[in-house]
Amino acid sequence: MSARRLLREKFLHGVFENSYVDSDAADAIFGASEFRAAGEAAQRVSITIQTNELTANGTLDPITTSAAAVVANWGASPEALLDIPTGEAAAQGKLPFELPRNMAAVLASRPDLPFDTADPLFRFGHGLTSRGSQGGARELWPAATTRGLPSQLVQVCRK
Repeated sequence: MSARRLLREKFLHGVFENSYVDSDAADAIFGASEFRAAGEAAQRVSITIQTNELTANGTLDPITTSAAAVVANWGASPEALLDIPTGEAAAQGKLPFELPRNMAAVLASRPDLPFDTADPLFRFGHGLTSRGSQGGARELWPAATTRGLPSQLVQVCRK
């Protein structure tokens, strides 16, 4: 179904009739500040917080119990990723699939059937939310959110 929708959009935009790039238009569009800003905003809202030290309850998995936070990053820039724990942007992402608890769960599930894990570590749609600096509180993160990060790294990412 989704492949059909993608092909329909390509057809409606004439990709099959005129598959060559207009180099003058590409030079004017590629890297334009408004498109870069939109892309960075999309990266920030896609970052998904799975757990953090304030909200994790019980023992889940060796990684989640030993980490201060578990964050899913779908290829976001370092700047976008750093904006989440520092409260500059809100965490809004949700998992697009479920994460099995262990390898036994992976082997027991059927590869052609989504949401087949008996007891997933994180279910489809899981993700903690927070409010960034625009929304005020940073209730998901401790006050020293950048602890352990060199101050130079935080400053570089902020530039």
